[in-house]
Formats: sequence, structure tokens, C-alpha cells
Amino acid sequence: MAVNKIKRSLGLKMLLSTVLIVVLVMLLGTFYLRFDLTASKQYSLSSSTKELIARLDDRLQVKLYFNKDIQGHEYLLPERLLLQDLLGEIEHLGGDLVSVETVDPTADLVASRDAEHVGITAVPLNGQDVGSLSIDLLYQGLEMRYQDSSEVIPFVRADEFEFAFSVRLAALIAGEKPVVGLMSNEPLLPPQMPGIPRQVPDGRVFEQLRNALGERYTVRDVSTTQEAAIDLEGVSTLIVARPYQFPENFLVAIKDFLSDGKSVLLLYDSEFVESNTLQQTAVSTGLESWLPQLGVNISTRLVYDSNSIKVQSGLQEIETPSGMQRVPLQAPYGFGVFSENDSLNREHQITAALGSVAFFWAHAIDTSGIGDNLSAIDLVTSSAQSWLLPADSELAMSTENIRNLQIKAYASGQPQSYALASLISGDFGNKNKAGRLVVTGDSDLFHNLTLQSSENPNREFAANLIDWLSNDSDLITLRSRGLRQRPLHDFAATYVSTHGGFTDDEVDNAHLSKAAWIHAHLVQRMISLINVFAPMVFMLIAGALHFIFRRRKAKQVKSNV
Repeated sequence: MAVNKIKRSLGLKMLLSTVLIVVLVMLLGTFYLRFDLTASKQYSLSSSTKELIARLDDRLQVKLYFNKDIQGHEYLLPERLLLQDLLGEIEHLGGDLVSVETVDPTADLVASRDAEHVGITAVPLNGQDVGSLSIDLLYQGLEMRYQDSSEVIPFVRADEFEFAFSVRLAALIAGEKPVVGLMSNEPLLPPQMPGIPRQVPDGRVFEQLRNALGERYTVRDVSTTQEAAIDLEGVSTLIVARPYQFPENFLVAIKDFLSDGKSVLLLYDSEFVESNTLQQTAVSTGLESWLPQLGVNISTRLVYDSNSIKVQSGLQEIETPSGMQRVPLQAPYGFGVFSENDSLNREHQITAALGSVAFFWAHAIDTSGIGDNLSAIDLVTSSAQSWLLPADSELAMSTENIRNLQIKAYASGQPQSYALASLISGDFGNKNKAGRLVVTGDSDLFHNLTLQSSENPNREFAANLIDWLSNDSDLITLRSRGLRQRPLHDFAATYVSTHGGFTDDEVDNAHLSKAAWIHAHLVQRMISLINVFAPMVFMLIAGALHFIFRRRKAKQVKSNV
């Protein structure tokens, strides 16, 4: 009897629960609710984008060019659903001021012509038909129209959508892009001739930097080779790139710009390195007397870091079953400083979400002598296993020279961390306006050869610097959402550091390096075993507790009967 009563009670509870769920779903259908439990909120719009949408005072038309038929490419469906979901949130936030339309250029001739007119082209993908070779055309572009202007994203990706959308929306609302000045000794571009591609002069070594900033900013050249007067009117941020014997009027322009409460990024180098021969030439910048007056001293020596990029240092012959073969040798090049993890200031917005930054033949920055009217913080440093070597050191990337550089570094004294990029802010001559100056002890980190890959993390560092200096720091958060990789702890480096570090004794270094590798391997093995067996142990404990609970409950039911 008691068992039947329990069954009837349970059935009634299930019926009531079902009715409540149905009613709740129907009620929620009339409201727009969104829950995003990811740490970076990558499936929701950020507050920055919401603020931009709130600033709309006219109708924003968004047209999405999508193939409706993606048979054979179903792997694209999750990304497309996310894009449409984010656009739905934008449309909801914008209300009557935002309209989103989806068209299929493969099925609509008018849509196909519109896509071609605005610059959206199909991306060819290999077909998935069995037994045949075919090419499928995929459209995944976006057009935005606001007032009399328009912006286009030729191919939109879900992981980059919000940043690309917000940058273009900000430009549409403002009516024009912010202006960044680039002051250097580079030659100017030749005049644009109709029907003839403009050739970039060889001396424009920061052209890739201009391209990286071009999506968000208008970059204006301020060159020492030009005859016109220096024009910084309307410039939000000034980049001073690799100054060489700057005339006095250029230094005066930099000082006036800072004293007016504006921002300067100084890419400093006291020698130029020829990329093919690696021959260095000492140069005079024209800023040697001004920086020490601020309390900023840049070493003439080069930073050598054990945490560095790896380069091909030579070839080695090894014996294989098919005969002798030559294989490339990879070696750490200490002058290619690789700053990551603790070397990046996680408290500052510029570097908080960066994965890494690479420097080449960099100089250490010392800001300990700045006056009371200024403040300084280090944005990027070298690792704790770093030394300073003479500026005239041999820079060759051969195995022999790399080994010689290691020995010289170990013999030069105790290692320490050195600042490579520092932010100085405060009174630069006008107490009513605070200026900001970021100094890097290297200009090659933004050289064409460094930034030629669109995936190079230095491009993100450059964009973050200019966004922050131009008071557009919200874009930094958007750019790095969901992209920051969790740093992996280097157990070998920690072991070396806690055991006194490397010395100039090669035998001791070899023993220490081997012991560090064994230690790191054991720790990683222990972590992997914990990852494998911990869930199993947890499930066994949970199963045992569940069994005990059910057994006690069954005894209670029997006793009631």
C-alpha cells in the first residue's frame, strides 16, 4: 500500500514538473535571455560593442552573404550558427535602428551582383563528392551600411567577428578613422599613377606596421626626407620609428606633442642590423641628450636571453638506413629574446592578454632616474636568465657562434631581468596635460621581416600599443577575447634557476641541464598520471556513496512497509 502511494506521489510530481517546464518555456519565449558560462564570454557581445550599438542615431543595415546549401561542408555549421546568433543579439540590442538580412549569392543573381560590387568574393573549397573532383564556392561575407557610408568584411570568422564588426561600426559612427603619425627617416611613397601599382621603396622597413594598423587607423607619414613642414594636426598618436640623426625641429615636434598631453611610441635603436649579413652599424639617433633628461637611459649593450627564439644554426650529417643524410640543427639564439608569461606585465591592459613578444638585438631600458613629475612601469621584460653583451658582439647564427655567445654570457656575471618596453607618463612640460611615452629598446620587433606573417604575435602587440595610446583600449579586449593561451610552466627553467643557474663551466652546465630535463619529465609524468586516475577515483567514490545512499533508502522503505 505504501509503495503504491509513493508511486502515485512520484507520478504526480513528474506531471506537475512537466507542466511547469512547458509553461516556463512558453513564458521565456516572450523574453530575450542569454546565458554564457564561458570564462571569456566568447558567445556573447562585450560591453564595448553594446556601447557602440547604443550610440547609433540612424539605421544600421547589415547584410550577410551566406550559402544556404553547404552540403559537403557541414563542419562550417557551428561557426555559422554562432555568427547568426551574435547578429541576432546585435539586432535585438539595436531595436528599430538595426536590421539584419541574409542573402544567398549562389541562388540569387541580384545578391551575387551586389556581393561582387561591394567586394565580397566566394572562397573556393574542395568538394566532398566521392569519386570526383569538384570545387565549391563559399560565401561568408558581411556588408554594413550606415548613413552615407559602408564597410565590408570580405570573409567573416566567428572567432574574429566581434572585433571586425566593432572596428567598422566605430569607423561608421565617427565618420572617419583616427589618424596615427609615423615619424621616421624612411622615403615617402611615390605618387599614385592611374592603372599602375604603387611600388614600395626598399627603405620603408615599417610598411607591414602601417598595414597592420591600416584597418583601424589612417597612418600619416612624417619623414625627415620630406620638404614640407611637420604637420601633426589631428594626429592622435605619434610613432617615432628608428630615429636616425633626427633634426632639431623633429625633436621639438616630439616634445611639443607630449607636452600637449598626447601619446608617443618610440622604437629606439642605437645600431642598425642588416637583415641578410647581420652586420651592425652604430648610429646616432638625435635623441641621446633628451631621453636622459627625462630619466630614461637605454643601454648600448645587447640583451642576451636564455629564453629565446630557435634558429637553424647549421646542418648535421646522420646515418640512416638509406644512407647519410643532412638534417638542420636548431639552436636558441639569445639575441632573439622571446618574452612570455612572467615577462609580460599582466596588470596592464596592453600586455595582459598577450601570448608572447619577440625582440631582436634589443637594448635594456632603465627608468629608475625619472623625476617626480613622471611615473614609469615596465610592460615587457626579458627573463630572469638574461645578460648584457657588448653591442659589437658577433651576431652570426652559426652553431659555433651561438655557443661562444652562451659562454660569454655565462661568464659576464649574474643573470637578471631587463626592461625591454616601458611606459612613462605624466608631466612632459605642461602640468595641466599628462602625456604618455612608450619606449622600446628595439625597432626590429616591428620590422617588415618580423611582421610579414599575419599570425605573428608582435602584430597584436603593435595594435594594442596604438589602441591604448589612442584611448581606444576597449578594442584591446575585443581583439584578444578567447585568444589568450594559458601559459605552460617551464619546470626545467625553474629547476635551473633554483639551483644557481648556468655558469661558464660547460661540464657543470651539461649536468645541470640533464638534471633539469629529468626533473621536468618526472613532474610532467606525475601530472599526467593524476589527470588519468583522478577522475576514475572520483567516479569510484561517487559510485560507492550512491550505492550506500540507495541501500539506506531501500531499508527505510522496507521498514515503512
